[in-house]
Amino acid sequence: MCEKYGCPRCGYETDIKQSINTHLYKKKKPCPATVNNIELTDEIKQYILNNRVYKIPEEVKEVTSDEVKKTIEMKIEELYNSELFSDKDRIYMQLMILLRVNMNYIKDAAFDPYEMYLIHYIDNESFDQKLKDYYKFIGTLGLMPIVKNKSDNFIQYYRFYRDKEHLDKKEKTFKLSEKYMKLYTFEKTKIVQIEKDLLIKQVMEIVFSENTNEIYEKLGELFNMDKEFIKNNM
Repeated sequence: MCEKYGCPRCGYETDIKQSINTHLYKKKKPCPATVNNIELTDEIKQYILNNRVYKIPEEVKEVTSDEVKKTIEMKIEELYNSELFSDKDRIYMQLMILLRVNMNYIKDAAFDPYEMYLIHYIDNESFDQKLKDYYKFIGTLGLMPIVKNKSDNFIQYYRFYRDKEHLDKKEKTFKLSEKYMKLYTFEKTKIVQIEKDLLIKQVMEIVFSENTNEIYEKLGELFNMDKEFIKNNM
């Protein structure tokens, strides 16, 4: 017997696909978050329509710099004891995976709000350059801007708080997202390999060796983070 179609946000269930489609797309207001306080994105809605049940991914455990260093030591020891130790590219790949995990956490905690801060003051010429510098920085590390696939409403009214579901309505326009993603892509294409290798080395040294409280500010120095933002938010 097939599972019922279910809404992970409010717990609504039905055997009828059209009913769940109406629940997900036709309601004037989002259903109450009685089961899980999550945003029902188009991706999640389509997953429910295709698979009936959407399981919320487990929350990623916060990673401390000490835990990262221990993981690196274990990975290197593991490679040292295997025939792969001579493969430097393999070791580099392992380090890059660990770096990406840490940088995604850091980006979510500190740099996503910074990106929106710059966009809200983009009429200031110096902020325009700072946004370009920031996009070049995250582009070098293979990270994506927070504005990717975000509606104009989200970008215009974002105010550094976590519950932003009401900022994305059904009627969406993405002109601002397209504008800033073009800027991000342009800055990313300007990166030269020597510059990329140097930056990654600097980021690794900071993320894997600095005290947690100093990581954000030291990383910010690499792309000339606005001092006023550091003063008020770090």
